[in-house]
Amino acid sequence: MKNKFNWNGEAYAAANSIQSSVGEYLIDMIRFSPNMCVLDAGCGSGNLTVLLAKKVPYGYILGIDSSESMIKKAKESMAAKGVSNLEFRKCGINEIEFEEQFDLIFSNSVLHWVVETEDGLS
Repeated sequence: MKNKFNWNGEAYAAANSIQSSVGEYLIDMIRFSPNMCVLDAGCGSGNLTVLLAKKVPYGYILGIDSSESMIKKAKESMAAKGVSNLEFRKCGINEIEFEEQFDLIFSNSVLHWVVETEDGLS
C-alpha cells in the first residue's frame, strides 16, 4: 500500500476521541473468552488494543498499523498501562500473511484510509 498519509501518533492519540468512542462501543458488543487470540488491524495509537488485551487476560493481542509513528505511540501506551499480553508491529493491510492464527480480527475506523482498496480486501 502506498502510504500517502504522514501520521503523527502523538497528535492522533490526542484527537481520536470519536474513533475511540465507537471502538469502545464495538468492543463492548463482543463476547470474549479469556484466552482468545486477537488481531487489531489498523491499531493506530493503541488505545483500543490495550482495551482488547484487558478483555483477554490469558490470550494474545497483535496490533498492526502501517505507520511507524503510530506503532511507537502504541508501544508507549502499552508500557504506560502495564499490559503484557500484546505486541505491536508495523504492518500494512496489504502485508498481512496470517492464516487461521486469530480467533477474532478487530478493525475500527481503518478501511477508509486504505488507498489501494484491492490490497485491503484481498
